[in-house]
Amino acid sequence: MKEIIIVSGGEFNGVVEYLRENKPADNKLFGVDRGALRLVDNGFTLDMAIGDFDSVTAEEFERIKQGAKRIHRTIPVKDDTDTELALKVAIETYPEEKYTLLGYAGGRMDHFLANLFMVTQPRFSNIIERLSLVDEQNTLTFLKPGKHKLASQLGFDYLSLIGIGK
Repeated sequence: MKEIIIVSGGEFNGVVEYLRENKPADNKLFGVDRGALRLVDNGFTLDMAIGDFDSVTAEEFERIKQGAKRIHRTIPVKDDTDTELALKVAIETYPEEKYTLLGYAGGRMDHFLANLFMVTQPRFSNIIERLSLVDEQNTLTFLKPGKHKLASQLGFDYLSLIGIGK
């Protein structure tokens, strides 16, 4: 199973190092708005850049266009955050893969909450067990109700279980 790595524009100081260590060649890399710029400016080629790109200048958007194989540009006034749109496009394009979201936190609190709680949206319910949100200190994974066997994860000392929804 391939992994679709989606990098949003939120804080994640170690995103470049994480990608250099954890992105096999056959995985896909999506940059979201300012996250796309961060990746391109660090030498990554994007499989897709997605967003309204309202957080970049015209010159920065030109750099993104040079570093992306495909661009999916939308208008700023929409029902989805750019990250929700990126996950939606990733699922439509690669429906059977794993999805890892980086740069989902930091910056605007409303975007952080939207990114965290998007797993509760019915349209994403069929992929939540294949979705991870990763930052320097956390790997968030989601499980549907039922019995699960959990394995320890290298580099993490703690495990928290938090219920979301019913």
